[in-house]
Amino acid sequence: MLIFKKNILCCIAIAFTCFFPQALQADPGKSEYKDQFTSLLHKKEIVYTNLKGNNVSVAYTLNDKPVSIRIAFNENGDGYVSLYCFDLAKNIKDTSKIIPACNEINAQYKWVKFYVDKDNDLVASFNAKIDKETGADECLEILLRMCNIIKEAYPVLMKGI
Repeated sequence: MLIFKKNILCCIAIAFTCFFPQALQADPGKSEYKDQFTSLLHKKEIVYTNLKGNNVSVAYTLNDKPVSIRIAFNENGDGYVSLYCFDLAKNIKDTSKIIPACNEINAQYKWVKFYVDKDNDLVASFNAKIDKETGADECLEILLRMCNIIKEAYPVLMKGI
């Protein structure tokens, strides 16, 4: 009888793991992409902050102003990543000049999108799909590209404020 119970329990465990493989993960929703990327940042001695969920923040200086870029890895581990910079300008009172400036920059740079959000903050964003094998390097390249585009676009955008 004891052997029979062990066999049944074993069959139930196997069936459970076949139908619910995510139950085997130590931390469901934790991103391999985030882990690989933060390892690369650490290796390259780039300072970053781990945020809640699958988010990381990297800070840098833009015209003597501290700016951070948030890197958000998709929770389902499909390789989609979004980068956001929310620190460019906050609570813009008159958007009549900044929106044409965003349009001008968006026409010039295809990778990064600049827009004014519902809080009248100037935001830069970048969305991409990265590969599991090379995702960390790709993400770092995207981050650096985004920083360079923001730096180049910043004077035009500030004329619109």
